[in-house]
Amino acid sequence: MRQHGRLRAHHELHRAALYFLGLEWHQEGPRRMARQEARRKAQDEEKVQAMGIFPSGGFRGLNNNIKQIRVPSDLKGIKIHTTKSPAEFSIIDCWGTIATPYDWAQMLEVLQNKVVNGMYMLWAWLYQVKVYEIITHFTKTGGLWGGNVMVMDRAR
Repeated sequence: MRQHGRLRAHHELHRAALYFLGLEWHQEGPRRMARQEARRKAQDEEKVQAMGIFPSGGFRGLNNNIKQIRVPSDLKGIKIHTTKSPAEFSIIDCWGTIATPYDWAQMLEVLQNKVVNGMYMLWAWLYQVKVYEIITHFTKTGGLWGGNVMVMDRAR
């Protein structure tokens, strides 16, 4: 886990990450296992052939306006905006935050009005919706990964 400091500008965002997990976790092994499991399920249960798995935003990360997060216990008491996904809500809740689900359309408003202190979102969206203008700290967690699977019907 490395600390990279306080965010100063949006172009510094990629350098401002803190790691909950060692970088080795992000290497090919877990990705390969996830791809193999997804292909097996697609072939056996859905009767489709997985042609490829493509990232759609990459790993999610935590951002907040309170403090730098070094370990999950630093999150205690911080209100984090989550989607209404049970998986996302559960992982945020397990880290000790106050998981607060809101619709995506309300995300920036609840952060600006300090209804929540931060969000758990994909890296790509930080730039897309200009969250970097509001947040002061970002933590790379490696917890959830967004991807798309291209498939075809095996009967054809």
